[in-house]
Amino acid sequence: MLERVAKTISRYNMLPHGSRVIAAVSGGADSVCLLHVLVELAPEMGLQLEVAHLNHQLRGTESDADEQFVKELAAKLNLRFHCAKADVTTMDGNLEQAARRARLEFFHSLNRGGRDGSKVPGRVATGHTRDDQAETVLLRLLRGSGLAGLAGIHPVTATGLVRPLLDVTRAEIVQYLRERGIAWREDSSNRDLQFSRNRVRHELLPQLTTQWNPRLTEALAHLADLSWEEERWWLSSESPLHAIQQACSAGGVESSGVDLVPGPIDSVRLAKPPAFIPALTGRGYNPTRKSGDAELNQAARDLGRVEQCGVELDVRALATLPRAVSRRVIRRAIASAKGNLRGIEFEHVERVVELARQLAKHDAGSGRLALPGLDVRRSFDWIRLASPVKAAHAVASALDPVALEIPGQYPCPDGKSVIRLEIVRPETEPVLTENASRVSGQPCANLKTAVLGLSRIPGGLQLRGWRPGDRYRPQGHMRVRKLKEMFSEARIPSWQRRYWPILMSGDSILWSRQFGVAADYAAEGRSGPILRISEVKSHGNESFDGYIAS
Repeated sequence: MLERVAKTISRYNMLPHGSRVIAAVSGGADSVCLLHVLVELAPEMGLQLEVAHLNHQLRGTESDADEQFVKELAAKLNLRFHCAKADVTTMDGNLEQAARRARLEFFHSLNRGGRDGSKVPGRVATGHTRDDQAETVLLRLLRGSGLAGLAGIHPVTATGLVRPLLDVTRAEIVQYLRERGIAWREDSSNRDLQFSRNRVRHELLPQLTTQWNPRLTEALAHLADLSWEEERWWLSSESPLHAIQQACSAGGVESSGVDLVPGPIDSVRLAKPPAFIPALTGRGYNPTRKSGDAELNQAARDLGRVEQCGVELDVRALATLPRAVSRRVIRRAIASAKGNLRGIEFEHVERVVELARQLAKHDAGSGRLALPGLDVRRSFDWIRLASPVKAAHAVASALDPVALEIPGQYPCPDGKSVIRLEIVRPETEPVLTENASRVSGQPCANLKTAVLGLSRIPGGLQLRGWRPGDRYRPQGHMRVRKLKEMFSEARIPSWQRRYWPILMSGDSILWSRQFGVAADYAAEGRSGPILRISEVKSHGNESFDGYIAS
């Protein structure tokens, strides 16, 4: 549980190192667990912990006993204790709403540093769980809430409330406390069915779980997370809505009083909106504008590329996107690589999102995931989603050498380009380099060439993919180098290496993509026939610099 709570805190940047954290403790299992978990995490995170309790005075001596329990717990843990009383029966609205308003007012007064002489603002941590989230979403769904309402209990708020236990279930909390022999208080009002939440908790949700979906709590929590990320993006400073709000403010339009920009969010933020997200300011409604689905397709094309086994995604570009957009791009990539979304669930998409963000943060490393019908691998700046069967077959075929004849044209092992072999006599025809490639006398952007001395080639030619142990001395290098070493320096993803085209003669490497001609076989001078090797993209004339960066 500690690891999961720490991950939740990190994901939402809930508690920066050294934060003053006030744990809201009612005495119930959830809040008692929250306090003990924060006590365990405090040394590593540098947290300054305090405890707060509001006595609603609704249950007489039972409420007073809860207050005494929390006070003693804070003293036992040697933590500062804040307490207040509120007569919620005299407040406007129903009892549940009045109690909630009283708690929030109390918490906010503490968070502002305005009570008991404290001057340091901090965060107030509450013990809301995944079960609380599910109940909230179901209640709002029944009331006809929109996307904002379905976001449920927000992990963080602009006023400093944080919910570290939001990914933990109530059953896990009880197990945690029992295993450690930690006591807690039971609130008898939690069984009172006159409250709508209690009816959902004890009657409706168990019935739906039993008869319809045993994972309903998880599903509702996922719906809240999806809605939260969508809502957060549209209300963030990177979205067009923020620009509209700014324009309204500048134009003297009265604010609705609602803060459109939420509180603490992920540390990964956009420097500017991606090109595929339309800027709404400065132009009115355009009926010819691309639909959201078309824009998502464009995003997928901008971030990825199709390869013979699946789809490759640019990790850095993906990691800068709002989580709501990156989820959709990844789902689209999965559908493209797999052919469908059967068996793909919320967790699968989330794992790919996390894989991308980890790589973007650490700038190195590798990783691998197994999804239903897909193998997901990361290497350097890319993630590949591929069919395991197709990938295995492609690797096997890439290693098979193909005998070449001169002149001739042959497909590369990755299927993305062809190798063209020609004999050129420099005394009668100009020898073109990679920076001066032409076809039919015209410049050709996707044609890359290299030249070898034909008389220096020891025997027949073969084309194959890279094999572990391959090495040679490229022209301009002082020593023999392993291709694996050069792959790493050039940040070539691991899965591209097996298909990397290499021209052989016997056991000798004459040429390889990007790293060029072998020094021992390079053409010298302008006498004698020369073998010109050209690599050209299989279809079209668009640039192929992503694969050949000579």
